[in-house]
Amino acid sequence: MAQALYGLGRDGFANAAINWTSDTINVALVGAGYTANMATDQWWSTPAANVIGVPVALTSKSSALGVCNAANVTFAAISTGSTITQIVIYKSTGVAGTSLLIAREDVTSTPTNGGTITLTWDSGANKIFQL
Repeated sequence: MAQALYGLGRDGFANAAINWTSDTINVALVGAGYTANMATDQWWSTPAANVIGVPVALTSKSSALGVCNAANVTFAAISTGSTITQIVIYKSTGVAGTSLLIAREDVTSTPTNGGTITLTWDSGANKIFQL
């Protein structure tokens, strides 16, 4: 899996525009129609057209020494007929054009079948990601 932080998302952390533990941070399942530009993509409005299901807010968020973590996430009853190829994490303001992209990760192509999908974060040293 390829994992990366958006450049402008890193700026958001550096400029206090993102507070991992107190802001609403969402994760979304995204299809292959979204081709990320990690240097220039900034807002959730860019990948939003390719979202599969409904984004979910992260809970039990924590950070230590720049390592960001949260509880595992469950997406219930994802409609049949799509293929998930990546996940995108972003700070949600409730407005797609002002919700700052944070990170994306390639995942094994997963066809949807109406069932539940659970994201289990890495239990290693870097958890969801490390700044």
